[in-house]
Amino acid sequence: MSVPSRLPEGVESYLEANRAILVSTAETLIGHDTSNPPGHTATAAAWVASRLADGGVDVERIAVDPEKPNLVATVPGTSDRTLCFVGHLDTVPFDAADWSRDPLGERDDDRLYGRGASDMTGAVVAMVQVALAFAEADAKPPVDLQFAFVSDEETGGDAGLPSVRESIRNCLGGVEGVSIADVSWSRGSHEPIDSSLVEASAAAAESVVDGSVYRRSATGGGDAKSLRHDGIPTVELGFGTDTAHAVDVYTTVDALVRNAEAYSQLVGEYAARIDAGRSSEP
Repeated sequence: MSVPSRLPEGVESYLEANRAILVSTAETLIGHDTSNPPGHTATAAAWVASRLADGGVDVERIAVDPEKPNLVATVPGTSDRTLCFVGHLDTVPFDAADWSRDPLGERDDDRLYGRGASDMTGAVVAMVQVALAFAEADAKPPVDLQFAFVSDEETGGDAGLPSVRESIRNCLGGVEGVSIADVSWSRGSHEPIDSSLVEASAAAAESVVDGSVYRRSATGGGDAKSLRHDGIPTVELGFGTDTAHAVDVYTTVDALVRNAEAYSQLVGEYAARIDAGRSSEP
Protein backbone atom coordinates (compact mmCIF):
# COMPACT_ATOMS: atom_id res chain seq x y z
CA MET A 1 0.00 0.00 0.00
CA SER A 2 1.50 3.32 -1.08
CA VAL A 3 1.12 6.35 1.18
CA PRO A 4 1.83 9.87 -0.17
CA SER A 5 4.86 11.54 1.37
CA ARG A 6 4.29 14.24 3.98
CA LEU A 7 7.98 15.18 4.08
CA PRO A 8 9.13 18.74 3.40
CA GLU A 9 11.18 18.73 0.20
CA GLY A 10 14.35 19.83 1.99
CA VAL A 11 14.11 16.99 4.51
CA GLU A 12 13.51 14.41 1.81
CA SER A 13 16.50 15.72 -0.18
CA TYR A 14 18.74 15.65 2.89
CA LEU A 15 17.88 12.04 3.66
CA GLU A 16 18.48 11.01 0.06
CA ALA A 17 21.80 12.84 -0.22
CA ASN A 18 23.19 11.67 3.12
CA ARG A 19 22.63 7.92 3.10
CA ALA A 20 26.37 7.23 3.13
CA ILE A 21 26.74 9.46 6.18
CA LEU A 22 23.87 7.61 7.86
CA VAL A 23 25.74 4.32 7.42
CA SER A 24 29.10 5.71 8.53
CA THR A 25 27.42 7.21 11.61
CA ALA A 26 26.05 3.78 12.47
CA GLU A 27 29.49 2.21 12.05
CA THR A 28 31.02 4.79 14.38
CA LEU A 29 28.39 4.47 17.09
CA ILE A 30 28.44 0.65 17.01
CA GLY A 31 32.17 0.96 17.65
CA HIS A 32 31.54 2.41 21.12
CA ASP A 33 31.37 -0.28 23.80
CA THR A 34 28.29 0.60 25.85
CA SER A 35 27.50 -2.91 27.09
CA ASN A 36 25.47 -2.89 30.28
CA PRO A 37 26.68 -3.80 32.81
CA PRO A 38 28.63 -1.64 33.34
CA GLY A 39 26.76 0.57 30.86
CA HIS A 40 29.27 3.37 30.45
CA THR A 41 27.86 5.54 27.67
CA ALA A 42 29.63 8.87 28.29
CA THR A 43 31.90 8.67 25.24
CA ALA A 44 29.10 7.58 22.93
CA ALA A 45 26.76 10.25 24.27
CA ALA A 46 29.40 12.95 23.82
CA TRP A 47 29.89 11.88 20.21
CA VAL A 48 26.14 11.95 19.49
CA ALA A 49 25.79 15.35 21.19
CA SER A 50 28.63 16.76 19.09
CA ARG A 51 27.12 15.38 15.89
CA LEU A 52 23.75 16.99 16.68
CA ALA A 53 25.21 20.32 17.81
CA ASP A 54 27.34 20.58 14.67
CA GLY A 55 24.13 20.25 12.68
CA GLY A 56 22.42 23.07 14.56
CA VAL A 57 20.30 20.97 16.93
CA ASP A 58 19.88 22.13 20.54
CA VAL A 59 21.05 19.43 22.96
CA GLU A 60 20.66 19.20 26.73
CA ARG A 61 22.79 16.76 28.74
CA ILE A 62 21.14 15.26 31.82
CA ALA A 63 23.18 13.01 34.09
CA VAL A 64 22.72 11.64 37.59
CA ASP A 65 25.68 9.33 36.90
CA PRO A 66 28.52 10.91 34.88
CA GLU A 67 29.26 7.55 33.26
CA LYS A 68 25.65 7.19 32.11
CA PRO A 69 24.50 10.53 30.73
CA ASN A 70 21.32 11.17 28.76
CA LEU A 71 20.69 13.61 25.93
CA VAL A 72 17.52 15.51 25.12
CA ALA A 73 17.63 17.18 21.69
CA THR A 74 14.91 19.54 20.49
CA VAL A 75 13.84 20.77 17.07
CA PRO A 76 11.14 23.45 17.52
CA GLY A 77 7.99 23.08 15.46
CA THR A 78 5.02 25.20 14.51
CA SER A 79 2.45 23.90 17.01
CA ASP A 80 2.08 23.29 20.72
CA ARG A 81 2.24 19.50 20.32
CA THR A 82 5.35 17.38 20.83
CA LEU A 83 6.44 14.11 19.25
CA CYS A 84 9.20 12.51 21.29
CA PHE A 85 11.54 9.84 19.93
CA VAL A 86 13.28 7.72 22.58
CA GLY A 87 16.29 5.49 22.00
CA HIS A 88 18.79 3.90 24.36
CA LEU A 89 22.56 4.09 23.98
CA ASP A 90 23.51 1.04 26.04
CA THR A 91 23.54 -2.56 24.81
CA VAL A 92 23.45 -5.99 26.39
CA PRO A 93 26.87 -7.49 27.18
CA PHE A 94 28.91 -9.59 24.77
CA ASP A 95 31.79 -12.04 24.85
CA ALA A 96 34.05 -11.39 21.86
CA ALA A 97 35.16 -15.03 21.91
CA ASP A 98 31.62 -16.05 20.95
CA TRP A 99 31.57 -13.85 17.86
CA SER A 100 32.79 -14.70 14.38
CA ARG A 101 32.61 -10.97 13.57
CA ASP A 102 33.93 -7.96 15.46
CA PRO A 103 31.25 -7.21 18.09
CA LEU A 104 32.29 -3.56 17.95
CA GLY A 105 31.57 -3.23 14.27
CA GLU A 106 32.32 -4.95 10.99
CA ARG A 107 30.89 -4.14 7.55
CA ASP A 108 30.16 -6.89 5.04
CA ASP A 109 28.44 -5.58 1.94
CA ASP A 110 25.02 -4.30 3.08
CA ARG A 111 25.29 -5.76 6.59
CA LEU A 112 26.66 -3.95 9.64
CA TYR A 113 27.64 -6.42 12.34
CA GLY A 114 28.08 -5.54 16.01
CA ARG A 115 26.47 -5.65 19.42
CA GLY A 116 23.59 -3.20 19.52
CA ALA A 117 23.31 -2.94 15.74
CA SER A 118 19.62 -3.77 15.91
CA ASP A 119 18.96 -3.10 19.62
CA MET A 120 19.10 -0.27 19.20
CA THR A 121 22.05 1.65 17.81
CA GLY A 122 20.72 1.47 14.26
CA ALA A 123 17.43 3.09 15.27
CA VAL A 124 19.22 5.72 17.37
CA VAL A 125 21.33 6.69 14.36
CA ALA A 126 18.17 6.97 12.24
CA MET A 127 16.65 9.30 14.85
CA VAL A 128 19.81 11.44 14.82
CA GLN A 129 19.52 11.64 11.03
CA VAL A 130 15.92 12.84 11.29
CA ALA A 131 16.87 15.61 13.73
CA LEU A 132 19.71 16.71 11.45
CA ALA A 133 17.50 16.59 8.36
CA PHE A 134 14.97 19.05 9.79
CA ALA A 135 17.65 21.28 11.32
CA GLU A 136 20.01 21.45 8.35
CA ALA A 137 17.18 21.80 5.82
CA ASP A 138 15.85 24.66 7.98
CA ALA A 139 12.44 23.01 7.80
CA LYS A 140 10.07 23.70 10.67
CA PRO A 141 8.30 20.47 11.63
CA PRO A 142 4.53 20.69 12.19
CA VAL A 143 5.03 19.67 15.85
CA ASP A 144 7.92 20.12 18.25
CA LEU A 145 10.35 17.23 17.94
CA GLN A 146 12.16 15.91 20.98
CA PHE A 147 14.78 13.18 20.90
CA ALA A 148 15.69 11.48 24.18
CA PHE A 149 18.82 9.34 23.94
CA VAL A 150 19.08 7.56 27.26
CA SER A 151 21.42 5.26 29.14
CA ASP A 152 20.84 2.38 31.54
CA GLU A 153 17.88 0.85 29.66
CA GLU A 154 19.10 -2.72 29.44
CA THR A 155 19.22 -3.14 33.22
CA GLY A 156 16.28 -0.85 34.00
CA GLY A 157 18.49 1.46 36.02
CA ASP A 158 17.62 4.86 37.44
CA ALA A 159 20.36 6.71 35.54
CA GLY A 160 18.45 6.52 32.24
CA LEU A 161 14.86 7.36 31.41
CA PRO A 162 13.77 8.06 35.02
CA SER A 163 16.23 10.96 35.14
CA VAL A 164 14.85 12.63 31.99
CA ARG A 165 11.17 12.24 32.87
CA GLU A 166 11.02 15.84 34.06
CA SER A 167 11.99 17.07 30.59
CA ILE A 168 9.31 14.86 29.07
CA ARG A 169 6.85 16.07 31.70
CA ASN A 170 7.61 19.70 30.81
CA CYS A 171 7.09 19.18 27.08
CA LEU A 172 3.80 17.42 27.80
CA GLY A 173 2.66 19.98 30.33
CA GLY A 174 -1.03 20.68 30.05
CA VAL A 175 -1.78 17.60 27.96
CA GLU A 176 -5.00 16.16 29.31
CA GLY A 177 -4.79 12.65 30.72
CA VAL A 178 -1.00 12.48 31.18
CA SER A 179 0.41 11.94 34.64
CA ILE A 180 3.89 10.84 35.66
CA ALA A 181 4.04 8.08 38.26
CA ASP A 182 6.25 5.23 39.39
CA VAL A 183 4.76 1.80 38.71
CA SER A 184 5.74 -1.83 38.91
CA TRP A 185 7.64 -3.26 35.96
CA SER A 186 5.60 -6.43 36.31
CA ARG A 187 2.45 -4.70 35.05
CA GLY A 188 1.72 -5.14 31.35
CA SER A 189 0.83 -2.30 29.03
CA HIS A 190 -0.16 -1.78 25.42
CA GLU A 191 -1.14 0.97 23.02
CA PRO A 192 -4.64 0.62 21.49
CA ILE A 193 -4.15 -0.40 17.86
CA ASP A 194 -6.61 2.22 16.65
CA SER A 195 -4.99 5.14 18.48
CA SER A 196 -3.76 8.20 16.56
CA LEU A 197 -0.13 7.34 17.24
CA VAL A 198 -0.53 3.75 16.04
CA GLU A 199 -2.40 4.95 12.94
CA ALA A 200 0.38 7.44 12.22
CA SER A 201 3.11 4.84 12.80
CA ALA A 202 1.44 2.36 10.46
CA ALA A 203 1.08 5.01 7.76
CA ALA A 204 4.74 6.01 8.17
CA ALA A 205 5.81 2.38 7.77
CA GLU A 206 3.54 1.91 4.75
CA SER A 207 5.16 4.91 3.09
CA VAL A 208 8.53 3.16 2.84
CA VAL A 209 7.57 -0.47 2.11
CA ASP A 210 5.66 -2.14 -0.69
CA GLY A 211 4.13 -4.95 1.36
CA SER A 212 1.48 -4.98 4.05
CA VAL A 213 2.08 -3.54 7.50
CA TYR A 214 0.57 -5.47 10.39
CA ARG A 215 -0.18 -4.00 13.80
CA ARG A 216 0.38 -6.00 16.94
CA SER A 217 -0.89 -5.16 20.39
CA ALA A 218 1.71 -6.38 22.87
CA THR A 219 2.76 -5.59 26.40
CA GLY A 220 6.21 -4.38 25.34
CA GLY A 221 8.96 -3.75 27.82
CA GLY A 222 11.80 -1.51 28.88
CA ASP A 223 11.41 2.23 28.43
CA ALA A 224 8.35 1.84 26.19
CA LYS A 225 6.44 0.12 28.98
CA SER A 226 7.60 2.73 31.47
CA LEU A 227 6.34 5.60 29.32
CA ARG A 228 2.97 3.95 28.73
CA HIS A 229 2.62 3.43 32.47
CA ASP A 230 3.13 7.18 32.78
CA GLY A 231 0.10 7.72 30.57
CA ILE A 232 2.21 8.77 27.57
CA PRO A 233 1.07 7.15 24.29
CA THR A 234 4.05 5.08 23.13
CA VAL A 235 4.72 2.90 20.09
CA GLU A 236 7.80 0.84 19.26
CA LEU A 237 8.50 1.31 15.54
CA GLY A 238 11.50 0.15 13.56
CA PHE A 239 12.79 -1.89 10.65
CA GLY A 240 15.32 -4.55 11.53
CA THR A 241 16.40 -8.12 10.90
CA ASP A 242 15.56 -11.52 12.29
CA THR A 243 18.17 -10.92 15.01
CA ALA A 244 16.41 -7.96 16.62
CA HIS A 245 15.77 -8.49 20.34
CA ALA A 246 17.28 -11.96 20.01
CA VAL A 247 20.98 -12.41 19.40
CA ASP A 248 21.28 -8.82 18.11
CA VAL A 249 24.06 -9.53 15.61
CA TYR A 250 23.59 -7.16 12.69
CA THR A 251 21.50 -4.58 10.91
CA THR A 252 21.37 -3.72 7.23
CA VAL A 253 21.85 -0.58 5.18
CA ASP A 254 18.26 -0.95 3.98
CA ALA A 255 16.96 -1.10 7.57
CA LEU A 256 18.89 2.06 8.48
CA VAL A 257 17.53 3.95 5.49
CA ARG A 258 13.96 2.75 6.04
CA ASN A 259 14.05 3.70 9.71
CA ALA A 260 15.22 7.24 8.92
CA GLU A 261 12.56 7.62 6.23
CA ALA A 262 9.77 6.16 8.37
CA TYR A 263 10.65 8.28 11.42
CA SER A 264 10.65 11.38 9.23
CA GLN A 265 7.31 10.45 7.71
CA LEU A 266 5.89 9.83 11.18
CA VAL A 267 6.24 13.53 11.98
CA GLY A 268 3.75 14.60 9.31
CA GLU A 269 1.47 11.60 9.81
CA TYR A 270 1.20 12.27 13.53
CA ALA A 271 0.60 16.00 13.04
CA ALA A 272 -2.12 15.33 10.47
CA ARG A 273 -4.02 13.08 12.85
CA ILE A 274 -3.69 15.52 15.74
CA ASP A 275 -5.00 18.32 13.52
CA ALA A 276 -7.88 16.12 12.34
CA GLY A 277 -8.78 15.33 15.93
CA ARG A 278 -8.81 18.99 16.87
CA SER A 279 -10.93 20.01 13.90
CA SER A 280 -13.57 17.46 14.89
CA GLU A 281 -13.84 18.79 18.43
CA PRO A 282 -17.06 20.67 19.18
